[in-house]
Amino acid sequence: YKSGLSTPFTFNNGGAWSFGAKYIENPSSPDYGNVADLGCEAWSIPQVNTDIYAKGTPDTKVTGGSVLVGSGIYDTASVDTKSAAVIPGTSSIEFRRFKTANCTGDYTDASIGTGAVALNTGATTGTAKSIDSIVDARYLSYLAIFHSGNEGLVSSVADTTVYVQGGAPGCEPLTAIGKPLDVTKDVSAALDRLYKWKINKSVDSSLKEAANSSTFNYTVKVDQDGAPVDSNYTTSGTISVSNPNYWDVTGVAITDSIDNGGNCTLTGGSNVTIVAGAPASQFSYSCSYSGAPSKFSGTNTGTATYTDASINGGSQTATNGTAGYTFSMNATNKTIHVTDNLQGPLGTLTGTDAPAYASATYTYSRTQTPAAGKCTTENNTATITETGQNSSASATACNMKTGALTIGYWQNKNGQAIITGGASTSGVCNSGTFLRQFAPFQDLSPTANCNQVNTYVQGIIKSANASGTTMNAMLKAQMLATALDVYFSSPAGGSKIGNVSLGGVKINLTIIPTAPGASTTEDASPEFGGSPKTVLEILQAASANSNVGGTVSYGQNKPTQEFAKDTFDAINNEVAPIF
Repeated sequence: YKSGLSTPFTFNNGGAWSFGAKYIENPSSPDYGNVADLGCEAWSIPQVNTDIYAKGTPDTKVTGGSVLVGSGIYDTASVDTKSAAVIPGTSSIEFRRFKTANCTGDYTDASIGTGAVALNTGATTGTAKSIDSIVDARYLSYLAIFHSGNEGLVSSVADTTVYVQGGAPGCEPLTAIGKPLDVTKDVSAALDRLYKWKINKSVDSSLKEAANSSTFNYTVKVDQDGAPVDSNYTTSGTISVSNPNYWDVTGVAITDSIDNGGNCTLTGGSNVTIVAGAPASQFSYSCSYSGAPSKFSGTNTGTATYTDASINGGSQTATNGTAGYTFSMNATNKTIHVTDNLQGPLGTLTGTDAPAYASATYTYSRTQTPAAGKCTTENNTATITETGQNSSASATACNMKTGALTIGYWQNKNGQAIITGGASTSGVCNSGTFLRQFAPFQDLSPTANCNQVNTYVQGIIKSANASGTTMNAMLKAQMLATALDVYFSSPAGGSKIGNVSLGGVKINLTIIPTAPGASTTEDASPEFGGSPKTVLEILQAASANSNVGGTVSYGQNKPTQEFAKDTFDAINNEVAPIF
C-alpha cells in the first residue's frame, strides 16, 4: 500500500478546476513501467469580486483611488459559484476595515451595522455590502472574505463545489484627499486723534478814565488750530487655525498682512503643527505703522502656508482668513469748554476733521465803579478747560469824579462862602496858612483872616491870563484853585467839597489833556519830576519851581508853564487821568 500528496497551490480564480492522479511504478524507466490512471476529480471554486464606493448621486467606484476626507464610503462583494451549485444558506461575507494602505494592523468589523447588507444565498450569485462609514484616516483599506459555512476538503469526486476557508480576492486600498486648514480671524483697529486749539482774549481798552463807572467790552476768540493730529495707530487681533482632517498637518507657517501699509507681526507662527481634532490654535498679531496708514478701512488677512501630501496634490498651500477693519478713534479734546474766571462758562465747541475748522467768538461786558479818585483793575482770564490753555486781558477803570472845583467856582458866592466860613486859629484863617506853604502864595499875609484870604483869592483869579511872554498869572490861578480843592476836601479843611481827599489822589502825568474835553494829551511828567504823583506832590513840585508870589516860575519858559497850568486845569475840571 502506498499513498501520496500533491504540492500545495492557490486557486487564483473562481471557476471549474480538476485534479488528475496517476500511479507510475518506475519514474526512472523510459516507459515508466506500470502506469495506472487513478481518475479525474473536478471542483467548482466560487469567484469573489469586491469594490469600494463613495456615496453620492450616483455612488462612485473608488477602489484604489482617492476620496475627500469626511466623504461617505462603503465596501461591496459579489459571489459567483461558477457552477450550478447555489450559495449555501450558511454563507456570509466578512468585511474588514483597516486604517492602513495594505490591510495590515488592527481592523474593525464592517460587516454588521448601519447600512450593511448581508450576502443573499440560495442562488448561484449573491452580493453583500459593508456598513456605511466616512473617510477618517489618510489611508484606508478593505478586505472582504467569503465564508461558505461548509469549508473543508472534498470527500469524493462526486462533490461539485469546494469551499475554502478565508477565500478573499485581495486588499482594496483607498487614499484620503485632505481638506485645507480652516483659517478665521478677528481685527481691531484704532488711532488717537488730538484736536488742537488756540485762544485769545482782548478788551476794548486796558484803561478807562471816567466819572464814576467804566464799562469794558471783552472778546474771547477760540479757534481750532488746524487739522487734528493722529498718532498711535494700532491694529491687532487673533488668527485661529483649525484642522478638519483626521491627521496632523505639520510645518505650518502663520502670517498676517494688512492692505494699508502696516507691518504685521505675530509670535509663534513658524513650523507649527495643527493637531487634528483639537480646538483651533490661536495666534495673536499686531500691525505697526511708520506713519499714517494709507487708508482707514479695508481688509486684514491671516494666512496659513503649509505642504501636505494629501492636500492640494502635495503642492504648497496658502489658506487665507480675512476680516474687514475700520479704525475707531480715541478722540482727545474734540469737544472743549471755554470758561472765564469772572464771567463763568462761555460756551462749548466741537472740533471738525476737515475745513472749515471750528471757531467761536464770545463777547461780554463788565462795568467797574472805583471809588472817587481811585482806580480798580480786573485781571480777566479765559481758559479752555480740557487743555488748560488760557488768555488774559487786564482792564483798569479810574474814577475821575473827585469833586474838584474850578477857578470859576472859587470866584462865585458859593466858593467865597466856603473860604470866608473856614476855620481860623487865633484869628488867622487856616486856609491861608495852608496856602502859604506853597511859594506862589507866600505873598499872602501870614496873619490874614478868612475874609482877607477870600479877597486874596478873588484878586488872583481876576488877574489870571495867559497873554504875554509868560503864563505865570494863569498858572498861579489854576494852582490856587487846586490848592483850595485839596484843603477843603481834606478833614483839616472840614471836607466841605469833593468825594475824596484830593491831596492823596494819584495823577498819571503822562497823558494830561491839552484842555478840558480835548482828545489830545501831553506828557507833563517832566514838569513835576515824574509820574504818577499825588495832587499834593504836584503842588509841592510846582512850588519848588516858583519864586515867592509866583511872578517867576519854570525858568520863565512859557511852554513849560503851560504844561503845568494844563495839569492843574485838568485836576480842577475832573479830567486829569487817575493812576
